[in-house]
Amino acid sequence: MNDDEAIQVKRSGKWVDATLVERQPSGRVIVRVDGKRRGFDACDVREVRAARVPTVRAVEPDDEEGPMVRSAGMVRTPIVELPKPHTPRSTSHLAFVRTRACAWCGVKGRTEASHHGIHGTGIKASDYRAIALCVECHRHHGDHFTLPKSAMNPDQTREWFKDRALDVCADRLEEGRKR
Repeated sequence: MNDDEAIQVKRSGKWVDATLVERQPSGRVIVRVDGKRRGFDACDVREVRAARVPTVRAVEPDDEEGPMVRSAGMVRTPIVELPKPHTPRSTSHLAFVRTRACAWCGVKGRTEASHHGIHGTGIKASDYRAIALCVECHRHHGDHFTLPKSAMNPDQTREWFKDRALDVCADRLEEGRKR
């Protein structure tokens, strides 16, 4: 943070505006709040940035869009971390998937639930996007992003996975209706 950047500090459980004076090597932050110099732990200080608020045109109440409020200028908003996205989990669905034969080669027996879909480091795909693959097919897909003895490229394989996952969900619904 620069000295001229606005910050907020936590006082009595509320965030109040302050100005950064200095950052100490010990981790303490010296700020000017209510005209006085005060020291805060770094965990009680957050940076804020200015955000542009778009100008909105005012319209008449009889206009088809309805009445609107006029606003313009800068608003200070705190920088906060977004929560981690929720990924649907279902151990019962995974157990159902593991009872199925391999979706690629048809081998029955020991299959694994292979997740596919959009995911990244530390984020697993939804359990409802899993299909059954035997150990060999699952390992091959993990290493090559294709299936064994397949002429499909990774994009075609991804589409194939998507279709099979929908089939598995439909089969599970159908099995539930028969009970």
